Amino acid sequence: AVLGLMWFYHSRVLRADSLGAPETGNLATVRRLYVLGFSAAGLWMSTLVVIHLLRWLMLQAGPSPAFEMGRAVLADELSRALVGVPAWLIFWRQAQRLFASQGDEERESAFRKLYLYVVVLVAVLGAVANATMILAGFFRRVVGLPLQGDLRGPLPIVIGMAVLWAYHTLVLRDDAAQAGEAPRQAGVRRLYLYLVAAIGLAALLIGLGGEVSVVIRSLAERVFGPDLREQVAWFTAALLAGLPVWLLPWFRAQKLAAGGQGREERQSLVRKIYLYFYLLVATLTVLSAAVYVAYRLLSRALGAGSSGNLVSDLAQAVAYLLIAVGVWLYHGAVLREDTRLARGDRSERLAGLRVAVVDGGDGRVGRGVLAALRQELPQLPVTAVGLTPQAAAAMEVAPGLEGLREVTLIVGSWEIAAALAAYSGRKLLIPVWPEGADWAGVERWSDEALARQVARAVKQLSNGEEMRLARPPGAGAIIGIIVAILAGLMLLMSVIGFVAERVF
Repeated sequence: AVLGLMWFYHSRVLRADSLGAPETGNLATVRRLYVLGFSAAGLWMSTLVVIHLLRWLMLQAGPSPAFEMGRAVLADELSRALVGVPAWLIFWRQAQRLFASQGDEERESAFRKLYLYVVVLVAVLGAVANATMILAGFFRRVVGLPLQGDLRGPLPIVIGMAVLWAYHTLVLRDDAAQAGEAPRQAGVRRLYLYLVAAIGLAALLIGLGGEVSVVIRSLAERVFGPDLREQVAWFTAALLAGLPVWLLPWFRAQKLAAGGQGREERQSLVRKIYLYFYLLVATLTVLSAAVYVAYRLLSRALGAGSSGNLVSDLAQAVAYLLIAVGVWLYHGAVLREDTRLARGDRSERLAGLRVAVVDGGDGRVGRGVLAALRQELPQLPVTAVGLTPQAAAAMEVAPGLEGLREVTLIVGSWEIAAALAAYSGRKLLIPVWPEGADWAGVERWSDEALARQVARAVKQLSNGEEMRLARPPGAGAIIGIIVAILAGLMLLMSVIGFVAERVF
């Protein structure tokens, strides 16, 4: 009660303060963290209440429950509902009100999208994992195995997570209809889509590989015992559960990336990571299977003792190799199509871009920029303009400003900005350092590094991107990359170990 009174008092004070001085910037971020954090806590408690109450009702209605949920559990869940449901309603209503009334800053917030997509992701994973258990139980009955567990355990979780997913998916659609999608929000959406697709495809491939291995082993050993039937049940469940989880987000991602409107989607880092990750997994699987086949054949040829059925083992390795080749060919084709479309987009944009490099000094900067542009964008038409005899000689042109009226982008040092003001082309100014002067907030670059930065900026402009400074990765970024690679390898090895344990 005391904490409740303190919350009520301070919330009133905060509301009065916000009326006098609206919260923007970092203050708005702290407010979103507070509102959505408590909304998430209330939502989680409310979801648990729904799941446990559904399970309690099913156990009361069904015969001979496998586990008991007495009145004490019912009392606990009702107590949790008295706290969780009001908390979620209060804070989620406040989040919705802020979204509707706070203007572009609130509507373009990536934090709200992150909250919604995390909820949807958790709901999808929870529903799929428990649906897999239900499907595995069903297929156990199909292949003649006795039932294990109780349907009333995972079914309430599937129902609760499905409701959670449906509601928040509708909220995401309403948000998109009201306010569109800001760039950072698009990044969060891509992360969600490709993460769900990656998980679904992993489950699909595990199920498919397991099914192939069971078929091969049963044919080679001419027996279909309980162990193989158990594997059929689980692998079929994984395949059927993973298929829609992969297809739905992947088809949506492909639709967004198709045609001339999908340039940003095709160039997104998350999409590249997804495609290259599965190309890497497929390549490693092909190499591993090829090494295993060569090892077994050489061992048999040299007379080395080996246990196991050679035909069965080789057939399994070849089957995994063929599945991996299929994955490699498909994702490679998608990547090549993205590259082809990107090349066409770049050629179309470069065809309408006319660049002039202007040097009003000794020509050293202009000559370096010309060389960098011709190396970075060899198909880009570039005009060299030297304002002084030294610059003209260094750039191998006649001195003068001829030809600048036809260009769309003029590259030159800041010192000649006044001379370029009469020309309509966009200006890209180079921060050169005159004697006895410095730039505030600008790092000092060598001529070669400055030329590379200019070439990168022109390439970003030609791609329709925002100009960003290219910096070498720092120590923190390098450590983060190493940790991410190690974590990815550990995850990959755990998946391979799981499959090997199930199959062999």
